[in-house]
Amino acid sequence: MAAIQGLLSTCSRTLKGSRLMLLECLCALVSDEDEEVSSAAQMFLGNLFSSSGKHHIERDLVDIFNRLFEKLPEVMIGGEQSHSHCQKLLVLIYYSGPQLVRDHLLQSPVTAARFFDTLTLCLSHNSVFSGSLDKLLLERSSSSTSSSSSSSSSSSSVGYLRSITEMKATSFFSNEKKESNYEDPNNSFKIQNEYDLPRMPPWFSSSGTHKQLYHALAGILRLASFSLIAGSQSGGNLSIIKDIPLSYLRKLIADVRNKEYIKESWECWYKRPNSGKLVRQATTAVCILNEMMFGLSDEAIHNLKTKFHKSSSSESLKDDVGGWNVSLTKDTRSQLIECIGSILHEYLSPEIWNLPLQQSDVNVHFFHDNAMLHQVQQGCFILT
Repeated sequence: MAAIQGLLSTCSRTLKGSRLMLLECLCALVSDEDEEVSSAAQMFLGNLFSSSGKHHIERDLVDIFNRLFEKLPEVMIGGEQSHSHCQKLLVLIYYSGPQLVRDHLLQSPVTAARFFDTLTLCLSHNSVFSGSLDKLLLERSSSSTSSSSSSSSSSSSVGYLRSITEMKATSFFSNEKKESNYEDPNNSFKIQNEYDLPRMPPWFSSSGTHKQLYHALAGILRLASFSLIAGSQSGGNLSIIKDIPLSYLRKLIADVRNKEYIKESWECWYKRPNSGKLVRQATTAVCILNEMMFGLSDEAIHNLKTKFHKSSSSESLKDDVGGWNVSLTKDTRSQLIECIGSILHEYLSPEIWNLPLQQSDVNVHFFHDNAMLHQVQQGCFILT
């Protein structure tokens, strides 16, 4: 930490080629487990961003930001350093401020769509079960490699091992009226306190690195949402941006509505190639919308400020670094009310709650997916 501080402070011109590496290391040290290290990194990074020489590193920050974001899905699939990668991106967004997000992620509906596509890949059901091929091979049962004659067939089954794990870990939502008993058989997660909002989606583990990974991804979403109303030059259209993830929920509602209109059975509807995909896309979209709306609350930004300002000596930076401040005008408040109202309108659509939760001739995966969609919607946001 001392070496990075000294090099960036005194050799910024002579070591121009190393600035990217040093700045990225600094972003990693902000979240270091050692509080002394993280406090020093937070203090220095805050001073670096609030100093008059910030314009010397702005191009470097944009380069780091673009590279980290572009590699995000690839890192998530690899699974090795995904939490560290997401945490560095979150730190960079927080200290850079809302203008960075508006300029590079939410500049237009097209760039915003790409942003949500990336976050959807990272937050979808399968992302929590990502991992390297080596890990998948190690998890194979010894019986699957007992004979050379079956080696080729067992190799082809490697890709399904994570799906089997997902089946066992996924909760089963019984159709009893005791919703508080909704937890998976293997106790991999439990419903959080009903006032602890927004709830982490059930396909993520409730403990360990998966929980930390989700919180980092959620932090990125919350700051992206808050950037639309924060700062002196705010003006992003929250109504247009939120319609991108909300469109997945509307597609599912329209499809179920059409199914009811033509009096099609659930079994026939589920056998369509796209039906299961619609349910899963809608579930991930609800998760994204919950985090976006929670990101507009005072509590969300307060949590991040507390996390990234451990040092008491950096207390004066809390309101200045990054420009994450907002004064709600009448127009902004009206826009928030309209956005929340339109989202809740879709959440309360009867087509969503008519999705079956009882076993019949339909594949059990369908009921699991429906159950998760219902639970994520039950854990929706509350703004006061």
